Amino acid sequence: MVILPGFKSLCDSGAEALRSYAQDGGSLVISGPAGTHSDVGPERPAPIFADLLGGTPPGEELAVTPIGEGTVVSCPRRFADADLPDGFSTTDYKVSRPQTYGGKSRGPLIPVSVAANRDLFLHALDLAAGRDLSLMDVPDAPGLRVAGRYRIDSEQPSLTVHIINEQMAMRHDDTGGYFMLAEDGTPGSCAELTLSIPLPDGYRAAQVTWAQMPQSDPQELAFKPLADGIVCTVPEVELYSIVRVKLQPGAGAGETIAGTVSATQTPHPSQGIYVPDAEAPSLHPIALTDAAVGGDPIRLNYTHPSLIYATAGDTVSVRVAAFGSEGKWARWWIAAPDGTLLRTGAVACGSSEDLDFVAQTEGVYLVQAQADADDIAISSTTHGICLPASPSQRVNFRGQPPTLYFHVPPDRDTIALRLQSRDREGGYEIADSQGRTMALRDGLGQTTVMDPGGAMVWSEKSSGAVYQRVEIPVPEGEAGAIWSLKFTAGKPDSATVSNFYFDDDLPALVSTSPAALLVP
Repeated sequence: MVILPGFKSLCDSGAEALRSYAQDGGSLVISGPAGTHSDVGPERPAPIFADLLGGTPPGEELAVTPIGEGTVVSCPRRFADADLPDGFSTTDYKVSRPQTYGGKSRGPLIPVSVAANRDLFLHALDLAAGRDLSLMDVPDAPGLRVAGRYRIDSEQPSLTVHIINEQMAMRHDDTGGYFMLAEDGTPGSCAELTLSIPLPDGYRAAQVTWAQMPQSDPQELAFKPLADGIVCTVPEVELYSIVRVKLQPGAGAGETIAGTVSATQTPHPSQGIYVPDAEAPSLHPIALTDAAVGGDPIRLNYTHPSLIYATAGDTVSVRVAAFGSEGKWARWWIAAPDGTLLRTGAVACGSSEDLDFVAQTEGVYLVQAQADADDIAISSTTHGICLPASPSQRVNFRGQPPTLYFHVPPDRDTIALRLQSRDREGGYEIADSQGRTMALRDGLGQTTVMDPGGAMVWSEKSSGAVYQRVEIPVPEGEAGAIWSLKFTAGKPDSATVSNFYFDDDLPALVSTSPAALLVP
């Protein structure tokens, strides 16, 4: 069985191999868009699997399409969006480690959707495989994806754990319309990985084997029996490994899994497969004498996370404004530093809503809005707001935003950004802490980098609608300082969208107030 969960990017040869696999008797499970883009980025005129994603019968969540000797089970939406309130999505943003880098992943409504998500996914597997499978909950792990399935209704009951290593840095080029794969990366090291794996009630482990995929002979692993599971160590995970536990009836013995899980591992509502985890990189405010409040709101295009640092007991006042056609609206939500959903609601386009909440713990809180509103603006009268500005979370704004500030890490000698302007009369200016202009870009795509004395050190022109990569040398004494980024619109009240992001491994955060900046 092959599962494609919202698998948009797919090469021609890969699609043909999957089609042949199904025609020869295999099973495909597809959720959400599949094959809508090529493997290097551009969108296809039509999804490559359009003929296999037949119409879903009225009232049904899943469609089954025969192909050759095999079966395709398709879901009109991604499994992670199952049974959510209208306007919400768990596939756009991850709250547990989110606030550091702003990457797009799962969203904050996991507690709302997890039960329906599991049921829908298992139903799809049952239709594809024709047998009952049980899905195990799995906590997050740094750079890894782990999934567990067990089957006990057979002559040889077993449990299978899939481990995917996502620690691979790949370089992408941004065309302005999509990201294009420019250079493959190499997987990061993931060796001596300890797993604490629960077993179904009434079963114990008879044998544990491990295989490095795609080409590796299974290797038997030693394991430690527990009262409710086992602990074993996987020698290495390059890209993808499988651990298979053969089960036999009988009770386990020894300590419980809870005793093997360290305090730094991600908590989970139900017992899952645990792997070594470290606390998410923490953020804290920059030590400035000014109060970390103020700053004009920025009108953001699309959904964008807003990060607020608060201490326990703080009352945080937030205003969410929505822009768009009459009858449209924006859903909003507030999440705590641990990912717990605190409040949700909706605001009609053309209006705003004032929200207050009391911070229960110290840390970074997320305020976010999305739905069919064209733009949103999130501001606070009590606390400063930071915006992630990374490759996975660009700052898309309309018109002329207030001056934005960012922190240059003390160990950096260059700062790389990608700038895009759709305002042919507008332009960017990046200045250091002393107000010296370090880079300029106009609406026609001419970008210039200067030295502290104002002399040009580099210049290049590109289409104004295409991102221009700008690498700015950090002058002596400016590492660790606060710089500014200013966009001047040709017409300040214009509805034109422009955007930017930092193009390196910075924990890239910007704010309209220097004192509100967050740093690791």
